[in-house]
Amino acid sequence: MCKLTYKQIYYIDIESFLLKNIHYIEDKFLKNSRLIKRRTVAKEACEKERVFRDGRAMKPSDEVKVGDIIELKFGNSEVKIRVLDITDSQKKEDAQKMYENLWKYW
Repeated sequence: MCKLTYKQIYYIDIESFLLKNIHYIEDKFLKNSRLIKRRTVAKEACEKERVFRDGRAMKPSDEVKVGDIIELKFGNSEVKIRVLDITDSQKKEDAQKMYENLWKYW
């Protein structure tokens, strides 16, 4: 049986807390969730104020958290999503599990 010291237990608790409350950079989230195909295009969309959170335009370096509601506006189409999961990489078929589609207008 392995005994853990107080410092080891404290470190494990901090690490699990950080993993649960992880933040993510906006342009990288858009690319990994497959909402936008390339990270450079996601960055440009943020710079041109086509990505919003709480009615405010987001910057490419803004952090995204689980539970955030994000709006994307491109021409006549609008997409509103809620962030459900944040992962560093995602398979194409699993990418839609990262968000919940709240509404679409095409």
